[in-house]
Amino acid sequence: MSALQLREHAIGMKLPLRSCGDDTAPLRKALVAGYFLNVAQKQPDNTYRCLSNAQTVLLHPSSVLMRHKPDVVLYNELMQTSRLYVRDISRIEIAWLAELAPRFYTNGIS
Repeated sequence: MSALQLREHAIGMKLPLRSCGDDTAPLRKALVAGYFLNVAQKQPDNTYRCLSNAQTVLLHPSSVLMRHKPDVVLYNELMQTSRLYVRDISRIEIAWLAELAPRFYTNGIS
């Protein structure tokens, strides 16, 4: 979701528009609450495994997170070329899944 789309949704829901400042965790948690099925976890071979369906994916090469690959990412889009890539990604904490989507994830996530 782009910043413009996020802004339009917030305006549509009559939410106050304000900056997260340096603390982006509340925004990332809100994204996890809505996109909890779109989570991938880094594997030892530096690929990622989607937690909802066990597909192997890669971070899209244009991602700023390619330099410091996070352990767990939330993605907005899957892109198929010769490989399957995740795009529009955000770094998240694995513990947020059990907290924000307890019916789908348990504390046994690894």
